Amino acid sequence: MQGQDIVSIELRPFNDRQYNRDLAALCERVNATAPRLPDGRRLLFGVNDVVLVRPILDVQKRRVA
Repeated sequence: MQGQDIVSIELRPFNDRQYNRDLAALCERVNATAPRLPDGRRLLFGVNDVVLVRPILDVQKRRVA
């Protein structure tokens, strides 16, 4: 999502809890450095908490069947 001062990037979670904890920790570390785009807007990274779609492989299996 884009705003006047911030560009927020939400990453899709993994199917593994440890990977998700690591990804969330990485987002926190990156956000702590306060990265900015060349136009001055701040980048903000996060992990999407709610997965509204099924995993990609599940969808592909249904298409094949």
